[in-house]
Amino acid sequence: MPKLKFNKTSIEALPFAQSAKGRTIYHDTEMPSLALRVGQTSKVYYFIKRNGHSGKVEYIKLGSSLELTPHNARDKARALAIGISTPARISEPAPVPSVAIYTGRQLVDDYLRLHASSKSDGGKGDRGHLQRDFLPRFADRDITSITRRELQEMLLSKQAPTPEEEQATLGQKRRRGGQVAANRLRAVVSKMFNFAIEHERTEVNPCGGIRAKKEVSRSRVLTSEEIRSIWRAFDRLPTQTIRSAHRMLLITAQRRSEVAGMEWQEIDLAKNLWTIPGSKTKNGVAQTVPLTEMALAELAKMRSINGDRTHVFWSDKNRGLHAGAQPGPIHPDWITNSIKVLRKTDSVLQQIEPFSPHDYRRTVATNVGELMESREAVKRLLNHVESGATKIYDRHTYDSLKRKALSLWESRLKEIIGR
Repeated sequence: MPKLKFNKTSIEALPFAQSAKGRTIYHDTEMPSLALRVGQTSKVYYFIKRNGHSGKVEYIKLGSSLELTPHNARDKARALAIGISTPARISEPAPVPSVAIYTGRQLVDDYLRLHASSKSDGGKGDRGHLQRDFLPRFADRDITSITRRELQEMLLSKQAPTPEEEQATLGQKRRRGGQVAANRLRAVVSKMFNFAIEHERTEVNPCGGIRAKKEVSRSRVLTSEEIRSIWRAFDRLPTQTIRSAHRMLLITAQRRSEVAGMEWQEIDLAKNLWTIPGSKTKNGVAQTVPLTEMALAELAKMRSINGDRTHVFWSDKNRGLHAGAQPGPIHPDWITNSIKVLRKTDSVLQQIEPFSPHDYRRTVATNVGELMESREAVKRLLNHVESGATKIYDRHTYDSLKRKALSLWESRLKEIIGR
């Protein structure tokens, strides 16, 4: 089969040159009536139809490079050329090649593969939203048939609490969380439909006109009395691994996923430093965390239990909170769920306003801000990076500043818990 080649053609020489800004047009050397338009995000094949009487030129879309190979495009163009040259069909409209529907599942696959995979988390966050909420409703639907009303219904169901949540003590907080989750889902779906428009899969984004709901940021900061009670409650959690994970969160102010995924190879005991690679952080920027006396004590406990494992907080099969769990690092949700389970039977925790492990992080940040009167210390401790030129040129890790912040916080924490 002869190789399909395209020659670059001057954009100005084409009838649709003005609308082809930023695009390059190529013509098949063997079949000049077959053109390939190459844009920044898509490649589309066209058949050039010329009317012999009026001289009018029409460009018939054959399909994108995601649908057609070069040889498939040539076959379709040849079929159209034969149909046009047949005398019996001169007065008939040129046949338009049938295009299979493009489903929600295909859109999700293409979006994750071609766009979301380049994000700092590899598209993990987007994949979770789409697999959990979008695909169950629209996996087999033609994306051009999805309406704004249907997407609004999907977002409302995400936002509204279940009857059980409505009656629970945490109902109001879960409703706030539902609004946040609905906003994140809306943003991902809207980006995905914009991707579909760029790749000429559809012409309309059905998310247009759907506004994000107002979000109320959490402001829960634990009091000294609450910290003291919660720290003692850690001793009543089911396993040492879960107990130490909670304490490490409150000692270091790092995120659940970062603590749950901590590996022994990330820890430098000679420097008392934990280095979290960018692949594990929320913003994709590596973080260094100085290890204080209390943090090292928790690591020593884990070394005696999980020292031969790759991860610090490891769970063997049938160990931890979930029967039948596979061996591996604990899941971040195990940390959160362990407190919820304990709260059901623990009279001390029931007297405390509901809290989450993320509130530990906010509590440490608030105390560090008070102790050091330094927003810079809080920002570096939480790995909140600058934007613009500062982000590009400032590569300092601020380990001394973070070590001072965590040392001051540890001194206060010891006073609170009575050590």
